Amino acid sequence: MKNSDVFKNVDKKEVREAIADSLHHIYPSPEHIEKEIARLQEELEKSKKVKEKIESLKPVAEALNWKEYDISDYIDNYSFGISPNFIGTEEEFKKLAKEHNINENIQGCPVFKHTFY
Repeated sequence: MKNSDVFKNVDKKEVREAIADSLHHIYPSPEHIEKEIARLQEELEKSKKVKEKIESLKPVAEALNWKEYDISDYIDNYSFGISPNFIGTEEEFKKLAKEHNINENIQGCPVFKHTFY
């Protein structure tokens, strides 16, 4: 049987076809979308606050010539599942690296460079 023959000999063919066609698509409910919009609105507000805080701290880090050094491979005890990067001058990083046997060739990058994607 062809797909076009399914409702060939029944009454209200157009209604049945419309219902069958709509069953091929799954849509999120309006309630689900409203919850997602509310959740995303909260995330947006948090992100704006974080960005505002970063924008106020960024000039301080730049004025102090601080860079961010990824030392996550050298941290054994992550608190809260995160490893803070070292923030400081190149000289401070070299001192830390020598004291804790960290690769001194790790390149620093501008602070907050990787905060947002």
